Amino acid sequence: MFFHATLARSFISALSVRGDDDAVDRLNYYYTPLILAVCCLVISAKQYGGTPIECWVNPHSRESMEEYIESYCWIQNTYWIPMYENVPDDHTAREEKQIGYYQWVPFILIAEALMFSLPCIFWRLCSFQSGRYFSLKTTTVT
Repeated sequence: MFFHATLARSFISALSVRGDDDAVDRLNYYYTPLILAVCCLVISAKQYGGTPIECWVNPHSRESMEEYIESYCWIQNTYWIPMYENVPDDHTAREEKQIGYYQWVPFILIAEALMFSLPCIFWRLCSFQSGRYFSLKTTTVT
């Protein structure tokens, strides 16, 4: 447990704002991943904590049947058809109107956040190991 807490603390400290960068760097490695992570948490709370999708269910069906149908709709791709159109009988016509992105949005956002922060972490690890680690402090030679 102590090792995990220390590892997490060192990872967070590697992303802390330091004096060897400028505002554009901070925007790339600190603020953008933070915004993406917050968006991921908001979307994940809706998807995995609430009702991610509302499918049309016969109003006379039982609640367990409704849960089953919504789980099935969540796992399978769904399609969107305007209210004034009839549902097509042909499966190829349904496949053309499929919506299959909503399950992957939190994973893509976390991957983007990691991709924004990994170059900074890599750069800091390499600069720390090179022996020429520069800090904000300046020394005067007399």
